[in-house]
Amino acid sequence: MQMKRLVGALAFGATVLGTIAQTSPAHAGAAPAAIVGMLSFQSNRASGTQDYASNPDGTAVTRLVNVTGLSTYDVAWSPDGTQVVFSGCCTGGGTYQIYTMNADGTNVTQLTTAGRNTLPAWAPFGQRTSEIYTMNTDGTFQTRLTNDPGTDGAPAWSPDGSQIVWHSNRSGKYQVYLMKSDGTFLADLSNSSGNDTEPSWSPDGSKIAFEGDRNGNHDIYTMNADGTGQADITNNAAADDRPAFSADSLRIAFDSTRTGNAEVFTMDVTGSNQV
Repeated sequence: MQMKRLVGALAFGATVLGTIAQTSPAHAGAAPAAIVGMLSFQSNRASGTQDYASNPDGTAVTRLVNVTGLSTYDVAWSPDGTQVVFSGCCTGGGTYQIYTMNADGTNVTQLTTAGRNTLPAWAPFGQRTSEIYTMNTDGTFQTRLTNDPGTDGAPAWSPDGSQIVWHSNRSGKYQVYLMKSDGTFLADLSNSSGNDTEPSWSPDGSKIAFEGDRNGNHDIYTMNADGTGQADITNNAAADDRPAFSADSLRIAFDSTRTGNAEVFTMDVTGSNQV
């Protein structure tokens, strides 16, 4: 079963990150096993921050990356489920860089070397990752898409690969922007009085979820893909962050501090049935 990225495929944040698959260990010489139908998240439950996977109900928690000296963040699954891309820090005292590995944890490969590189996202067909540079999955042909003094981050591809949403503070406050996948035709999509960040595109292409503070605290919002119909769907006094759609576009996972710690919750796309 192919996965689509949610910001992570089911990329949820907890911090939620991506939808994945169950697999058995790959045999020597065999193609990497695909992982599907699970939730990925980051946690500091062990030493440092690491990426984990679990069943959607929170069972069968498994650490995804286990590299000495490397804390991992922002995992995103390839569309075919055979690889993950993530940002990692800081082996040897370096800064955040982008890595890939097979779904079974083998063949960890560093793709970037210069500057600080975070929040990678797979193109829907697996050709390129985005940060808001794009590059081939082997790290070649790194191309800058945005060129602005502001901070641009958290890119998410449209399901058909033709557009990218991301957040930027180029206008003062963070807003969710839209552009074509070649970096042209930029538009402020959320256009609100608050800060809007961490966009996630639904796999069916109809909705974009994001976090916003326009009502005084961080809540999860949704809007149509053209920016209309914006709605606060969590409306909670705690901080709700990092939304990510399920593969069928019917539910959203997010992280929230409503229990005192940052934990992963899910809800219907309307905001009902928050658990």
